[in-house]
Amino acid sequence: MRHSGIALLMTLVAIAGCAPGSGDHAPAPALRSADALPQRLPPSGSHGKIAADQVGKVSPVPAFEGGAADWRISIHATGGMRHSVRLSQGGNAASGTARYRATGIPDRHALDGTLYSDRGDRAMHVTLQRGECSGVDGRVHPYGVEVAVDGMARLRGCGELAVR
Repeated sequence: MRHSGIALLMTLVAIAGCAPGSGDHAPAPALRSADALPQRLPPSGSHGKIAADQVGKVSPVPAFEGGAADWRISIHATGGMRHSVRLSQGGNAASGTARYRATGIPDRHALDGTLYSDRGDRAMHVTLQRGECSGVDGRVHPYGVEVAVDGMARLRGCGELAVR
């Protein structure tokens, strides 16, 4: 019985690649307890938040897609606090740029910038407010969006904040 235990041990050592004379195999990494493993997930309640050292340097709005039945907006961070914006309405589309501006109000984001079009550049203000928003598609979205462009009627709709 004792010999079968040694044979089993030698078989396990050989399978693990640690048998004497098997120098072409790297030793197996040491196992750690679950308590010693690094945490790969963000702490509870921090989903979608940026690190404290990035506040004021990186926009908390990496990407946003939204609108209503007759218009759409697409926002994408381009670096730091800058964003590219594309607004389409009634078959017309215009691009622009915007800069994130902290509002001091929880769950509210603001972007101020310029919408460039054939009819001239116009000041633009976009507000994203977290909260249930019922879209024309019958779905409930996590954000409401409001777009104000000089010389245009204010646009209101729903959308999704996304991570790119």
